[in-house]
Amino acid sequence: MAEAVIDGIRLDVLRKRSAGTIRDKSVRLVKGGTITGDEKALTTVTWPNAAAGAYTNYGGSADLWGTAWTGADINNVGFGAAFSATNVLNNRVASVDHMRISVAYRVTATVTNRMGATNVTQETAWLNGGASAGD
Repeated sequence: MAEAVIDGIRLDVLRKRSAGTIRDKSVRLVKGGTITGDEKALTTVTWPNAAAGAYTNYGGSADLWGTAWTGADINNVGFGAAFSATNVLNNRVASVDHMRISVAYRVTATVTNRMGATNVTQETAWLNGGASAGD
């Protein structure tokens, strides 16, 4: 199988606050068990104050977070996200219900037929938690 080319990674976080001013402190990815890449924290944005919370998205389909990725990096048990918050003014509760990581990737396959003609195909897909990127 062809190696997956990773085009981007998106982190979705369902978060809320009890009251007061809760903000992101740090939002980064984990590669091989080590926190790495660009800092994506929205340090000036106060978290939503809603019973159900709200999703906040970090990164995207063309955002590699400042580092190169392979299918093996994504499939590694040490792949994930590191997320922290800060309580700016009061002793309040910050809650994260869950985080979801989606990976945009493509696989290019080259097929040569019996006559020697070459056909190159490319498939682009989103990988949403739990599945594996081709490697």
